[in-house]
Amino acid sequence: MQVASLYQDHHLWLKQFLYRKLNCQAQAADIAQDTFLRILNKQKRNALEQIHSPKAYLTTLATGLVNNHWRRLSIEQAYIETLAAQPQHTAPSPETQQQIVDILEQLAQVLEKLPKREQQVFIMARIDGLAYKDIAVQLQITVNMVQKAMCKAVLACIEVQNQ
Repeated sequence: MQVASLYQDHHLWLKQFLYRKLNCQAQAADIAQDTFLRILNKQKRNALEQIHSPKAYLTTLATGLVNNHWRRLSIEQAYIETLAAQPQHTAPSPETQQQIVDILEQLAQVLEKLPKREQQVFIMARIDGLAYKDIAVQLQITVNMVQKAMCKAVLACIEVQNQ
């Protein structure tokens, strides 16, 4: 199926589907466009497979983009709340704030792909500031297992940074 005919046949349906999820016409339109941009990019890389069920395919792509949207909003809100708790003179510039939110979003995506234990170890060490021995006690594992989990999590972060 050609992207142009896919767009003509299903764009309006996709926007309505997204509107029901987001309750916002503008966001629904943006994510619908992003969905078709992804399809175009796949076509340019010759990675677009044969689409047998267009609505299911579009739903899968668009739902992933909606999940990314909600995750980013959640990260931005947490960051805004953290900034609000800081003295005004220590707040970073808007450009730096955007860079921080982008990095936090990338980190959230990396952590989401890791096994549960590696997620826990990374968060406990880097966010909560716990020592490896304390993490080991809380998770009832050895310090060696904490070190290995932390190495895997850090390597995943480095791989994303090098892309």
